[in-house]
Amino acid sequence: MASIQSKIFQILLRLVNMKGSWEKEMRSGKIDTKSYRPEPPKWLFQKVNIKTGQINRWNVYTLSPLQNAAETVVLFLHGGGYIHAAALQHWQFVYRLIKHSGCTVVFPDYPLAPKYTYKDAFEVVEPLYKKLLARHGAKNLIVMGDSAGGGFSLALSQKMKNEDIEPPIQTILLSPWLDISTSNPEMKTIDPKDAFLGIKGLQMAGKAYAGDLDMQNYLVSPINGPLKGLGKISIFTGTHDIFVCDARKFKSMCQSEGVDINYYEYEGMPHVWMILGFPESRRAIDEIVRLINRI
Repeated sequence: MASIQSKIFQILLRLVNMKGSWEKEMRSGKIDTKSYRPEPPKWLFQKVNIKTGQINRWNVYTLSPLQNAAETVVLFLHGGGYIHAAALQHWQFVYRLIKHSGCTVVFPDYPLAPKYTYKDAFEVVEPLYKKLLARHGAKNLIVMGDSAGGGFSLALSQKMKNEDIEPPIQTILLSPWLDISTSNPEMKTIDPKDAFLGIKGLQMAGKAYAGDLDMQNYLVSPINGPLKGLGKISIFTGTHDIFVCDARKFKSMCQSEGVDINYYEYEGMPHVWMILGFPESRRAIDEIVRLINRI
């Protein structure tokens, strides 16, 4: 049974019409920037070591434990529908990962739609991945992301595989957006349960991110990309998340091709619940930490 905290959260989302916010932003051309934090909050500098670098003029933050850092490095790609920068909850989430696993998290502030497209985003994240691969090796490298960042994470691992570059040992996907075309008919069944995401707003944001690329291309819709040879794949999703339809489809595709996948579906959970501080979030973080420490 879903926690009371998660139920109240979903009620509040409906009261503020969160479901229609992305469509409103895309139609008006006024993307909300005030609610997001593309840089680490000040309090986090007291909790972990933070170094700031750049890739192609975009900031990249490397966060590590104050002492006794593990060898594992997580390249974390934040969500936000490809139109929003990181939120405070992303920074809180990665702090918990560092605190409980000892890993280092590399957190890029990548280009966003509608000003930029997937090409620009890959021009930042792909060279960053190759740099981390050369420095740490695939055996110590995990790519992780939530929502749009989850789709981006899988597409990055697939692109590396297609280019004969070693993919990470693990790709961990949190409420991933696997198909920006939102063409799965099952979405209409889940849509009334999802208080967070609206199909029309997703379609508009996805089209802006794809630019002139076919929306079925795996670089923006990785559900259409290769499944084998990607390292271990793990998915966390919830039954009140409209993306659960494609997560289930992806799981079935993997199973039909003999690809082993860790799949975690939580009853009654909304989109990106893993980063929101519910009791279920803490359970998910414990499981994610076990996956990190297993490599």
